[in-house]
Amino acid sequence: MNIFQKVLNCNNKLFVIGDKDLPESMDHDAAVLACMNMGRGWRLPTVDELKAMKEQLFLKNIGGLASNRLYWSNEKKDSWNGWLFKMEDKWQYDSLIFHKFWVRPVKDLSKV
Repeated sequence: MNIFQKVLNCNNKLFVIGDKDLPESMDHDAAVLACMNMGRGWRLPTVDELKAMKEQLFLKNIGGLASNRLYWSNEKKDSWNGWLFKMEDKWQYDSLIFHKFWVRPVKDLSKV
C-alpha cells in the first residue's frame, strides 16, 4: 500500500488515507492490528473521518471507496459492538466486533 492517496480534513484536523482497502474483510481486533502492522501511526478511521471520506472523495468518485462495503471505525458502541459506516448511506451502523467488515487505514498528517 502506498503511504497515502489523499489529504483530507475532518474537524480542522488533516489526515491521509491508504491508497486502497485492505485486501480482505476482518473482525475489529484484526482490523486494528492490521493497521498497526502497516507502520507508525496507521489506524482505523473515526466515524467522522469516514463521513469526511464520503463527502470529500466518494461523492466525487475519487479514492476507490466501495459503495456497498461496510467500513470499520475505531470507535466502539460498547465492549462487544463497534461502529461501521457505509459510503452509499448517510447512516452509521453497529455490529458485533467479531463480524468481518472492510478497512481503509488512515494516518494523522503529523505522523506522515
